[in-house]
Amino acid sequence: MSVTIPDRFLAMAPFLAASVLYAISPEFTKVARWRIGSTVSPAKTAACVPPLLSPGYIGDYVEYGIDVAQIAPMLLLPLVGVLVSWHLGLNPGIAWVVFAGTFIILIIVTILFLRKDPIGYVSRKLFGRYTLLSATGLIVNLIAAGLVGAFV
Repeated sequence: MSVTIPDRFLAMAPFLAASVLYAISPEFTKVARWRIGSTVSPAKTAACVPPLLSPGYIGDYVEYGIDVAQIAPMLLLPLVGVLVSWHLGLNPGIAWVVFAGTFIILIIVTILFLRKDPIGYVSRKLFGRYTLLSATGLIVNLIAAGLVGAFV
């Protein structure tokens, strides 16, 4: 079966869509942090609020929460991508290797992520921008898109 360029792009689309979402997720986090910071007055925080309830700490919890919300889509989107790719002609063996590889890597990263405290997790970022979950999701989905595009 001959695969056209639009079919190849369609096979890669779920992985590319996930990559775009991971690439822009720091922007959503930045907006959430800004919103929290603009809601709580610094003068009030210094005077009567414990440090763990300061805007900075709350922002870290929000960022951690945003990553928690990404877990289910992060684990399910590779399955959608593999099923679409398989339907478009990707060899079933390659399809399941791509799915198993991405799923195993993402499960390991999810377990590591859930074992960290929010403050420690958010303090370590790749390029000062991407959390562990976002960076891994971005890299793994780009690799999966490349593999699917090469073998469809």
